[in-house]
Amino acid sequence: MVVRKAGEIIPEVIRVIKEFRKVDSELVQFPFNCPECNSKLIQESNEAITKCINSKCPAKIKGLLLHWVSKGSMNIEGLGEKIINQLVNIGYVKSIADLYKLEINSLLNLERFGEKSANNLLREINASKKNNWHKQLYGLGIPHIGEANAKSLSKKFKSIEELFKSAKETPENISNIYGFGSEITDAIVKWFDDPNNQHLIKQLKSIGFSLKENNLNYNSNHSNLLKGKIFVLTGTLNSLTRDEAKEIIESAGGKVSSSISKKTDYLITGEKTGGKLKKAHELGVNIINENDFKLLL
Repeated sequence: MVVRKAGEIIPEVIRVIKEFRKVDSELVQFPFNCPECNSKLIQESNEAITKCINSKCPAKIKGLLLHWVSKGSMNIEGLGEKIINQLVNIGYVKSIADLYKLEINSLLNLERFGEKSANNLLREINASKKNNWHKQLYGLGIPHIGEANAKSLSKKFKSIEELFKSAKETPENISNIYGFGSEITDAIVKWFDDPNNQHLIKQLKSIGFSLKENNLNYNSNHSNLLKGKIFVLTGTLNSLTRDEAKEIIESAGGKVSSSISKKTDYLITGEKTGGKLKKAHELGVNIINENDFKLLL
């Protein structure tokens, strides 16, 4: 076949060179049913993709969970494809919300899980509830909403309620965002129209997800408030994740380093600190806790 770059990126088939085709080749029969759940496959009139629309399809659940735990979303370390497959196949997890209802005994029933690894994973899962609004939004798996689009939406709409209301009443406010258009807006409206997704939002809020912008009170107009200041984080913070703290520091003009040096201005400490605290004492670095950090802002 002859292929070109459509829009300089996407491969597009121009034509098939039939004379190169093998004599004994057979026509590929496209499946009519999902190979995982046997539901009927559909193709939207405006899309090239053929897909399964069964929200309870195990393959779809696994894919959504993998997306949810990925680095750009919840970034849950230790929860990979093999573990997710086990959790779904056994029936312990049937939705994103079910991850947050897992108990240690359930994990101990999985392959290669001991008490320590099970507790570590449960801690990681629970800590992900504090992730930024745009990461929570990205993790929902709304079609066409990648990390960049999730950030753009989160800046315009400060909560899931605001976005839901706009999708229902003023979708033009979504399509007016730079880089958005009717296709993305329609996908968002359609996602919110699905009762399964409405139920998922209620479940996530009931288990502790804010689904809104972090309410940390600092003057965001002072973009150079921490200009030139170098921060290092150690331990677990109470009201912020590492990513949230890093984002706040950088938005205020500061920098975040992974290691302590004489150039470090502040070490922000949380619970269960490591060797960085000792080195900060040795180097005379300013050591502050989470409340001190908020006062700086």
